[in-house]
Amino acid sequence: MGTLLSMESGSDDDGLNIHVKDNFIELNLKGGGDDHFLISNSGTVNAGQWQHLAFSWGAAGMQLYLDGSLVASDGYTGGLSDIGEPLTIGANQKSSDNGQANNLEDYFDGQIDEVTFFDQAPDQTEVESLLSQGPIV
Repeated sequence: MGTLLSMESGSDDDGLNIHVKDNFIELNLKGGGDDHFLISNSGTVNAGQWQHLAFSWGAAGMQLYLDGSLVASDGYTGGLSDIGEPLTIGANQKSSDNGQANNLEDYFDGQIDEVTFFDQAPDQTEVESLLSQGPIV
C-alpha cells in the first residue's frame, strides 16, 4: 500500500519511516545507531476504510496505536532530535539526498488526512479521545 510518512535519506544514521505492507503498519525509527521496529501484528489496515493511526515516543518508550488500540510497543526512549531530514507524507524518501526530499518512491495508494504532531506523548486515553473527537488544536 505504500509509505505513510518518511524522514530519512540514504546516508543518514537516524530516520523515521512508517509504511503499510501486507495490511500491517511497519514503523522503523533509527536512532543512536540502532534500528527500532514496530509492526502492528495485532491490528491490520483495511483497504478502502478510514483508520486512525497514532505513534508516540518518550519516557515510556515507543507506542503504535491503530484505531485507538495499542498494537505494538518498544522500550526505546530516544526520538527524532538528530534527524535533519524534511518530513515527507505519502512517499518514502530513503533514496533522497541529505536534507532533500527528492528521489521519492513507494507512494501511498490511498488518502491521508489530519496529520498532527504534539509536543508530548499521548497516553492510551488521549489517543482514544483523538480518535473519537478528532485533533485537539
